[in-house]
Amino acid sequence: MTIKATKMSGAGNSFLIVNESSETNQQIEAVFGKQERSKIAKYMASSEFGPGADGVLFLKKGTEADIEWEFYNSDGSRPEMCGNASRCAARFAFDNKLAGKRVSLKTDAGIVFGEVEDRVTVRLTTPTQIQKKSIQIGEEMYQGLSVDTGVPHFVVWGEGKEEKLVEIGKEIRNQAAFFPRGTNVTFVWKNGDAKSYERGVEDITLACGTGAVAAGVFLTDQGEKNYEEIIDLNFPGGLLSVRIGKGYSFADLIGDATYLGEFEFGKEV
Repeated sequence: MTIKATKMSGAGNSFLIVNESSETNQQIEAVFGKQERSKIAKYMASSEFGPGADGVLFLKKGTEADIEWEFYNSDGSRPEMCGNASRCAARFAFDNKLAGKRVSLKTDAGIVFGEVEDRVTVRLTTPTQIQKKSIQIGEEMYQGLSVDTGVPHFVVWGEGKEEKLVEIGKEIRNQAAFFPRGTNVTFVWKNGDAKSYERGVEDITLACGTGAVAAGVFLTDQGEKNYEEIIDLNFPGGLLSVRIGKGYSFADLIGDATYLGEFEFGKEV
């Protein structure tokens, strides 16, 4: 069979969206079953066989929310949440009449809510497990903030670390004693720049929505920003903005969600 997918970008993070509510894709589950989706997603996301993407999401109309998804990283793993993918999903759902301008989306981290305007705002799950941590790697001590923004992040200042971000990210990501599920690692600079090393991609990505929220929590905790202030973060792929509620009571992620093209994947998947 043929699987049709739409490629979208959220601040440089790219995703392939498979609309299971469309007539073309309705037979995906019957043909492949849920267990095969990890292999399908890994194949589709590979630049060797197609356009390449940071992740693949299977989207359909939901029962507990307007839409629900199954999201896969490019390596076929299942993260609990992806902030930029949720913004792309919200715009896609609105444009394809799966939902209105205000969208509810069921994810593995819970139900999140979005609003589609020129930019797309998604209110992610409330930040939890906020804790200062010091991690020793070799002779270096990394002091930062651990926070779960739907997926786990460890946030540190980026100054002086520019030449070894991937090396540091990889080491911290695999500190099982601190992060049994692994963690994403987000670096923040005083000038508002930010970069995230993402598990499942195993590299610095162009942007990370949950990482932007984690950075916002970190900057608020450090006293650099205030509650409910719009915090602009410049990722390599573009601008993301966040707003953190008083006492970390909510977290809004704001940014562009754009279309990159339509693609078909044949029966070899």
